[in-house]
Amino acid sequence: MNFNQISPAWKAKRRFGRRGSQRYYRRRYLLGRDLGILEEGAIVSETLEQVRDALHRLQAGSYGTCTVCGRHIEHARLEAVPWTPYWLGQQITHEIVARDSFR
Repeated sequence: MNFNQISPAWKAKRRFGRRGSQRYYRRRYLLGRDLGILEEGAIVSETLEQVRDALHRLQAGSYGTCTVCGRHIEHARLEAVPWTPYWLGQQITHEIVARDSFR
């Protein structure tokens, strides 16, 4: 077996003993937890930006219309997600394009 094919946890355990593997998993856990906090912060930041954009549209008099095609956004959708810039059909299209761009 090639040494590069062995898991990092096993390498740490072999090199530093039991404490090495414990350190590896603790660092991995802490890094994952920090990344989760960063992702959560990004989501909050993105939502805040969307709310600010909705307030600007409200002041400009264009709140309730799709920012892409100008179609009216359904009242129930605005009650559920008041900061949405798209009507439902455009939102679905937007999400499909975003999903396919990450592939």
